[in-house]
Amino acid sequence: MMDPLQIELAPKRTADHRVVAQLIAKSFRRKFQALLPIDEARLGELLAACLPENGGAGAPHMIARMQGVVIGSIGLTRAGGSANSDLRWREALTGLRREYGWLRACKFAAGMSLLHYEPQPGECYIDHLAVSAGHRNLGIGSRLLTWAQQYVQDCPDLKQLSLHVAGSNKSASRLYERHGFATMRELASRTSEWILKEYRWEYMIWIAHGSEVSG
Repeated sequence: MMDPLQIELAPKRTADHRVVAQLIAKSFRRKFQALLPIDEARLGELLAACLPENGGAGAPHMIARMQGVVIGSIGLTRAGGSANSDLRWREALTGLRREYGWLRACKFAAGMSLLHYEPQPGECYIDHLAVSAGHRNLGIGSRLLTWAQQYVQDCPDLKQLSLHVAGSNKSASRLYERHGFATMRELASRTSEWILKEYRWEYMIWIAHGSEVSG
């Protein structure tokens, strides 16, 4: 798929893995750095080691490229699709304990547990939506989100697309609302505030045409 800006959407390839990991690290560094005093480069290495290289049926993944450079990414998770990733995160904790100490590694593990979500059957969950800082406000996030909605619409066993967004991230909430997402419930947690520096989260869903709300 091409447009006048020469932005191409394509499935993530194994060759894209480390670049995508660095993009996610840059986009979400504040949340990760609330857990661990880690620089972007090291965070990118950690994500590359822990995230699946190939999405596959359980975790489809689409990227956006401009002139061959990865500038956007959206990762989805279906029911049962995060098991292998969970194992890689647990294995990474051993190295984090040696590198940052037991207490910081435990805080990181607690934060990742808070961020983890296991979708239910019929639900497809947006694990991340990231666009490089220099390419925002070009509609790239919107195009990736539209792809995710079409993916759900085309899968007869999927009924809804869901995500969690931080209550402080109003611009992201507005983007999702423009795409037909609605807040199903709000979650407030002092534990999340202490560990992730975010007190309130919104659980938002988009219902595929002809489906009913299940969550």
